[in-house]
Amino acid sequence: MVIYLYHADNGTLLGESVAHESPREPGVFLLPAFATFDAPPSIGEREAAVFADGAWATVPDWRGVALWSTASGAPLVIGEPGVTPVDVAATDIAPPGPEFLWDGARWLIDAGRRMQLLIALQERRAAEVNANASGRLATLSAAYPDGEVQSWGQQTREAEALAVNPSAPAPLLTAIASARGLPLADLAARVREKVQAYAVASGQIIGQRQALEDAIHAVDLAAPDAAAQLEAIKWPA
Repeated sequence: MVIYLYHADNGTLLGESVAHESPREPGVFLLPAFATFDAPPSIGEREAAVFADGAWATVPDWRGVALWSTASGAPLVIGEPGVTPVDVAATDIAPPGPEFLWDGARWLIDAGRRMQLLIALQERRAAEVNANASGRLATLSAAYPDGEVQSWGQQTREAEALAVNPSAPAPLLTAIASARGLPLADLAARVREKVQAYAVASGQIIGQRQALEDAIHAVDLAAPDAAAQLEAIKWPA
């Protein structure tokens, strides 16, 4: 004899099985827990058969259907039968973008919300450009210990002073030159060359950062493609 199994928690139909005849009572079929001899009703799309209070009922079934909150536009999923999108303030119509608001029947663009999102995007893109610049500048000195980097200012001042007066006091460069076995004048010349090279390299990074920042703030946020313009502003490959 066919029996119908249902979920222990929500009563939804799980499937069919076969009841076994009682070995002690011929003609009597055993019915396990969470099962019934009654056939469930036919169901349509987004419906479920639920067994409750001794009978089958047909209830809405939106489980697993992609939904979006009409309040925030965030994705939402219903996990229980009998719950409809109306019950959870949701719709199965996806919002075209975060700047849209639900008017009860469709998504409409909200100018104020769009502007807020674009301002946030503009600020985020500027922060990303600055972070990238910081990383690029850090690579210029990454091969040197922090203590040595901290001495660059004094090395530069002493090297520049020696260029004007070879007899100028230069305690730091004198010590470095002695340790390396180099003439003081040669070391000072090397320092000046490195200062010049660092200025060029860092200047290119700083200038590019400023150019990208200018481009970000030059975008007209009222333009229909403002978001795409902001996203397209990137560091050269």
